[in-house]
Amino acid sequence: MRFNDRLKRALAVAALAVVSSWFGPNLVTPALAQLKGTQTEGTITPIPIAIPVFLGDDAQLAGDVSNVVQADLERSGLFRPLDRASFLEQVRDVNAAPRFPDWRSIQAEALVVGRIVNDGSGKVGAEFRLWDVASGKQLAGQRFSTAGQNWRRIGHLIADSVYERLTGE
Repeated sequence: MRFNDRLKRALAVAALAVVSSWFGPNLVTPALAQLKGTQTEGTITPIPIAIPVFLGDDAQLAGDVSNVVQADLERSGLFRPLDRASFLEQVRDVNAAPRFPDWRSIQAEALVVGRIVNDGSGKVGAEFRLWDVASGKQLAGQRFSTAGQNWRRIGHLIADSVYERLTGE
């Protein structure tokens, strides 16, 4: 672009600014408009949650179900499962209250413990408890049962229950 062309363009923009100031703020061209916006939502920090490997006679099945729960919650983006290697307490009884100071020390805000039972007739049963680590209170606890080939469904149901209780959705 030559100097004269740039000068003509600059003069045109200046003239438009003068004319728009004469006619008030109602005369605004898209070229001179500025984008304005308001931020109404912030960044959500995922909830640190501890999900130890579930207990059960079939260690492989119990581990698989607890891994489904962990993966579902992590994929939601609202939860950050803690590294199992950092857990200080080894859960031995789903029905016993956990040692909350151990879970607080690793910054867990919630704890999910469970047990998977293969009843021998082709059915799989599960029970879980969700704990609020800060208050030391149980937030949820349920039992599920299904045909053995549907074991993944139990993991999804537990994850759904945890998600619903902690998010309210």
